[in-house]
Amino acid sequence: MIISVLCLVSAPAARRVLTYSDTNFQGVLGDRGQGSRFDSALAKEFPGLTFWMGVYGGVNRTLGIRYIPDQEVGVTKLEDGQLSYGIDRLGDGRLDGYVANTVALKEKLEARGVPLIYVQVPFKTGMEGGLERGAADYSDSNCDRLISGLTAGGVEVLDLRREMDGRMSADEMFFRTDHHWRPEAALMAAGILGGRLHNDFGLCYDEAAFDPGTYDTETYRNYYLGALGKKTGATYAGTDDFTLLTPQNSPDFRVTWRRDGKTFSRRGKFGEALVDRSIISRGDLYHRVSYDAYMNGRGAIATVVNEDSGSRGSILLVGDSYSWCMVPFLAMNYGRVTAVDMRDFTDVSLWEYLEKNSFDCVVIAYNPASLEGRNFSFFSRK
Repeated sequence: MIISVLCLVSAPAARRVLTYSDTNFQGVLGDRGQGSRFDSALAKEFPGLTFWMGVYGGVNRTLGIRYIPDQEVGVTKLEDGQLSYGIDRLGDGRLDGYVANTVALKEKLEARGVPLIYVQVPFKTGMEGGLERGAADYSDSNCDRLISGLTAGGVEVLDLRREMDGRMSADEMFFRTDHHWRPEAALMAAGILGGRLHNDFGLCYDEAAFDPGTYDTETYRNYYLGALGKKTGATYAGTDDFTLLTPQNSPDFRVTWRRDGKTFSRRGKFGEALVDRSIISRGDLYHRVSYDAYMNGRGAIATVVNEDSGSRGSILLVGDSYSWCMVPFLAMNYGRVTAVDMRDFTDVSLWEYLEKNSFDCVVIAYNPASLEGRNFSFFSRK
């Protein structure tokens, strides 16, 4: 009886939360820097959000509900307690287009003596074929087909799904309530990438830059509620710890970035130039986006210069929010790292930018949810 009443009371607010309209898939999940429009809408419409979402999540947990539908991203609680969602199968024509654009970019760069490598970022996979009563998940299948096409086209590929398999558990790699990986996983991935760029292309590799033992860890206990947790309530799957990794011996950095048409800059050590601590604690549990603290909330483009590195080379990293979390750790190893988010990089095409700026290597790194047209539109302006 009590549960029925709570369901009736909380359902209207919860339904409006879960069906918030946003035509951008990643925008709904808060993958565009400093939170999503989803978060902003919650702040305006639900002053009692924490209470009502607590009721909603607690009811669903008590009833053993494993799948919570939504018009954009239905959320599933997996057997290990992780929250995830399904990704639709990409048509062959779309994947062929992504492959063709990447191969064309590789050939143009090759003519200039610049290598390109595609990096497949891992996801909460292993549940292909169905997410409880939710939609099927084709994240692994889409990635496998893309990699097959890229390999056939002569593109170098680093599949982090395979490289990181068995080295971290799901809870160690991913936030339980978010689709993002943890900073510890980003550090490991950056090290694997750095090793590959050294072995294949002769770029600098400083093992200490990627050694977890050379970083101090600051843990914010039960402090983070990811995008999926915001949809289901903190009482449904709990909250996550958030860790801030900072090197014990940091060089001096100079970073500039563009966001929303404005240019920002910072100088200082790792924790001053590459991390915005105010983002970690800004807002309450349902409006806090701590993950964005790395790289100061992200943007369309950012360049980090390691002022103590000498001539350690430069890389261009084209990627999404997973990739941007790697940037601070890569900057510990290279002289210059530039990151581009194709969704917001609109002033010029990527190729136009590359014609005017030189790099020792170009890296394209996407998680399965970022396999969409604009992220592979390397030769056209948005």
